[in-house]
Amino acid sequence: MKSIGISLGDDYTDISLYQEEYTYRFPTLLCREKRGTQFSIGEEAYKKNLTGGVVLVDKLLSLFKKKRAVPPLKGSAMRRRSFCRSSFVFC
Repeated sequence: MKSIGISLGDDYTDISLYQEEYTYRFPTLLCREKRGTQFSIGEEAYKKNLTGGVVLVDKLLSLFKKKRAVPPLKGSAMRRRSFCRSSFVFC
């Protein structure tokens, strides 16, 4: 079994494997398609935002700390717990 480390920040999230030299770093961004249910994170979310058709949320850590609620993704009927599981965000 391998252990992972997660460092979640407003600007970047880092994920690393214990005793590995590589750390996966990506922007802490989340987006959802305006007319769909697909979510994207990191650079993919940023790129989709440039082409339009998505709702982009950044500063996720601050939003969770401040409001203790899911970021405003209109049209989503997901509850907080299922949102967190589907988005790889640990609440």
